[in-house]
Amino acid sequence: MSRPTWVRAAVLVLAAAGTVALTQVTSTAAFTASTTNTADQVGSGTWCVNPTTVTVTASEDATIRESPANANYGTTTTLLVRSGNGGLNRSLVRFALPTIPAGCTLSGVSLRLYLSSNDSVRSIVARRVLTTTSWSETAVTWSTQPTTTATGAATTSTPASPGWQTWPVQSIVTGLYAEGNGGIEIADADETTGNDLQTYSSREGSNPPQLVLSWG
Repeated sequence: MSRPTWVRAAVLVLAAAGTVALTQVTSTAAFTASTTNTADQVGSGTWCVNPTTVTVTASEDATIRESPANANYGTTTTLLVRSGNGGLNRSLVRFALPTIPAGCTLSGVSLRLYLSSNDSVRSIVARRVLTTTSWSETAVTWSTQPTTTATGAATTSTPASPGWQTWPVQSIVTGLYAEGNGGIEIADADETTGNDLQTYSSREGSNPPQLVLSWG
């Protein structure tokens, strides 16, 4: 026997009410977990929310020449590196270091200089300049050149033809951030042999020195 219409309607109403009640039920629970494996633990430090790469150009640069030792070469369009007795050339370059993004650390830094010409393929070294002695683009000479450190020095060979030359300088730039921005010196890795000249574009030239910084 079929149910009366009013009975079926009542059943439908109760079912609908039950469905609404179920959808409105909320609950809360606490979740607790622990591990003794340090590789699985999450630290409480700040996260790097915006990993990025920034390229900055030199704010100061200059060539320092052994002869004449008291002349300044801070406003020319070239930077020179020369090996050989009695005529050494080195170059200094400094960049305005950007602020490190919150929570980030340096993941890679490259120094880039544009090689305009070279006498031969040579190993050229980059060294961190200490802030125990200061220098400025328009005043520095061979006689007043700042001191450098060999810690974290980076060496690379000149290209066989004109083009960008790159040094991995993360440890150098980490030191600049930590101990003061003295800049970077570029010199021949073996200044006692040969008499070879490397010519790079200065910041006054068409391809100024670059520092490429990556944070992660």
